[in-house]
Amino acid sequence: MGVPLRQHALKVDCIRPDTLAAQLKEAQEQDEKWLHKKSDTFETADCPIHQKTAMAAPLYRLKNGLTYAICSKCSTIFLKKRPNAEGYEEFYRTSAIMKLFATDVFPQSNTRRVENLYVPRLQKLLDYYKKFGNRKGSFIEIGAGSGMFAELVKESRVFTRCVAIEPSPHLAESCRRKGLEVIERGIEN
Repeated sequence: MGVPLRQHALKVDCIRPDTLAAQLKEAQEQDEKWLHKKSDTFETADCPIHQKTAMAAPLYRLKNGLTYAICSKCSTIFLKKRPNAEGYEEFYRTSAIMKLFATDVFPQSNTRRVENLYVPRLQKLLDYYKKFGNRKGSFIEIGAGSGMFAELVKESRVFTRCVAIEPSPHLAESCRRKGLEVIERGIEN
């Protein structure tokens, strides 16, 4: 098992192949153009947990104009102005970066991701499971990506059901190839 994340700083180049840097930049630029083109349809969002019952303070603004906020009650970080549900569906269906992650980034970095990210995360999950009860139940991963973590959870046989929620068709297909139960849609729907 790898070293827990809190004991060392993990850099992106430890898990992502350097050979894809130019492709990642190009895909990101394509997606940012899409976001900019659709920005007039964006809606203002509140904390997904507390809705309007909490104040949200701006946290940081990205170069592409997107602003992240932090909830005053639970510290959840979220996009303050974002695509509506239909916009998210279109983005995940057409995103160049989502496709690149599904076809190249995740397959080329699988071993490093599992060792450096997902095995320590699984151990933490199993520790919580032991601490707070041993009831068999469902594990649901929202935004499962290629399904690497959900696959590890399923292989642990701790939960009776393991579900991957992934809105990107390319990434949802990757989850299916791992034998995961997949719900292919965003949580907004």
